[in-house]
Amino acid sequence: MKVILAHTRKPATENRITLKIACALSHVKKLEIKVLGVDGIDIRADYLVNGVEYLSPFKQRPKTFSILWNQGVLWRLITDWKPDFIVCCSPDLLPVSILAKWRFGTKIIFDCQENFALNFRYQKHSSGWNSILMSRLWSFALTILNRWIDRVWFAEHIYSAQLPGLSKKANVFENKLSTAFANKNLKSESQLFQTLTFTGVVSEESGAIKAAHFLSQFQTQFPDWKTQIIGFCPNLELKHRLGNIFNKPGQLLKIDHWESAKTILREVEYSLAVLMPYRESKANLGKIPTKFYEALYFGKPVLVQQGSDFANLAAKYGAGIEVNFNRPERNEWASIRSQILEYKPKTIRSADYLFDEEGLRNDFLRIAESGFKF
Repeated sequence: MKVILAHTRKPATENRITLKIACALSHVKKLEIKVLGVDGIDIRADYLVNGVEYLSPFKQRPKTFSILWNQGVLWRLITDWKPDFIVCCSPDLLPVSILAKWRFGTKIIFDCQENFALNFRYQKHSSGWNSILMSRLWSFALTILNRWIDRVWFAEHIYSAQLPGLSKKANVFENKLSTAFANKNLKSESQLFQTLTFTGVVSEESGAIKAAHFLSQFQTQFPDWKTQIIGFCPNLELKHRLGNIFNKPGQLLKIDHWESAKTILREVEYSLAVLMPYRESKANLGKIPTKFYEALYFGKPVLVQQGSDFANLAAKYGAGIEVNFNRPERNEWASIRSQILEYKPKTIRSADYLFDEEGLRNDFLRIAESGFKF
């Protein structure tokens, strides 16, 4: 049986598509898997899953031309390889996947990683009537396309309430820590560094500017500490702004390329705390970033905005230190430093931070059992 996993906005070796979905499916016998992502990304050894083929045929930053190009690229592979399943990790690939369903009987799984209707409407880059129009067009298109989707995998529990039409055929597999890395026993006895770290996708929504201002002021108070922002920033203007704010000795800004999952995890492991300054908006409501689960695994405190939903989330696990990202000059820096140094992690269940690899694999097998032999 043949399966294609495809994403047009991230590399083939992106954390969720490879280290979670592909890793889970790789344990299914007699299953051939191809993972497709954007071009221009190096495939690094610490990403790879045995028995999985990685391709990078898609154009990055899918504008109108690239969207059409990517549809053609996937269709060419579909006609040559005739997959039994397509796992769409990007909604723009749903139309060509539906063509494959009509032509070859291919089954479609939509891995819903974002609520694009809310993103169009409420993210900071959106404004005015255009954002409202795009939001409604996306909702209408998804309503139409939904009838041909066989299964939906939600990356967040909140999507079940936000997308009721999809939830009828959905299961939730949250973006928790990959068991592939947890099983490698990454935890070490290495000396911790006096470092504060912001990781992940570097954007306005994830609070990158707030993180830069906070870390700069913290380091002014405690110049013997190191601060770092490590991830990928697709926005050139934001890169420039961050470079102007975060450029002093002891500050590391590494945002030009996708960093390997192993690199990110090492930085979390060796840091004393992780920042989570997400912008509070309806687009971020109820979402839990992977970095939160990584911090739980390594027993690190998470710095969160005072009184925010993220503060309430972190409090459930005893993992939060509340700070003021919005007005960093009002922080009591000595108190924050003391809380970081004195933090003692609580004992939590592995199910609280590990991706449900077995659950996803079993869900796939339930979908596939009709008409396929393993």
